[in-house]
Amino acid sequence: MDEVVAAQILETARREQNRWHTLQAVDVGRTTGVADALLVRVLQSVDTSCSLQDVRKYLEYLDGKKLIELRKHEDGSYCGYILAAGTDVVEYAVDCPVGIQRPARGG
Repeated sequence: MDEVVAAQILETARREQNRWHTLQAVDVGRTTGVADALLVRVLQSVDTSCSLQDVRKYLEYLDGKKLIELRKHEDGSYCGYILAAGTDVVEYAVDCPVGIQRPARGG
């Protein structure tokens, strides 16, 4: 396998796993929402190369899938709020959308 192709496959897997971790973290903060600055710290615990810009891309992606509601504040910060569809994905009540690497139930 070409090194470039292998690197692309690994980057796609990393991005999709981080989307899953982001969705889980936003679900945990379901009553208050979760700020992007906090999500960076959470994601850096599993992916040390994760940046604030990465987190914002994950939040925008999940918002586009209608799994979270993304609110952008005047100071430039982002905050994610879980929607019912996002909770259903986290709780394995529905199929996981393409682009999010959810582990097998119990895994």
